[in-house]
Amino acid sequence: MLVKQPRGKVYSRFVEGEEQLHLFTDDLTPYGNPDVYMRDLALLLETKESVVDNFYGCVYELKNYQATEEIIYSSIYTSLLKDTPLPEQPTKKTSKKYMPEGQYICICFKWSEACYLAYYKKLYDYIKQHHISTEGMVFEFSLPNRYFSYEEDDFITELRIKMKEEN
Repeated sequence: MLVKQPRGKVYSRFVEGEEQLHLFTDDLTPYGNPDVYMRDLALLLETKESVVDNFYGCVYELKNYQATEEIIYSSIYTSLLKDTPLPEQPTKKTSKKYMPEGQYICICFKWSEACYLAYYKKLYDYIKQHHISTEGMVFEFSLPNRYFSYEEDDFITELRIKMKEEN
């Protein structure tokens, strides 16, 4: 789906709801290495003989950030297949959550440290200028643009924020 989205432009689209396994973080930023956290999620799922999704995302609060370093992910997540068994005793660091379906306001771009904040600000400013009511959390979702391990990381990222439904 991300392949078809316009790069660098704000758009809205319907996103299907999905169950997710979240690992809470308090120091991970867009400059950090989420692979370390993803290993913890994968280990938890593998111990329950569940399938591990190779793709993951991060969540943070929608705010007027002035620098990328100010963005602190509240959690990193992976999608769960239906009826994925989890430990009976969830840890303080993990939680099964449901990302609700609905209309999301989004921006899609080729991930880069240098441009991340500019794309975020473009989305944030659009929301403010158009008085769009949102649920307040940013879901960052990235997919590899190619799978060659000998090249530097190349990801397509979508920032998505659920729009509040009008009654």
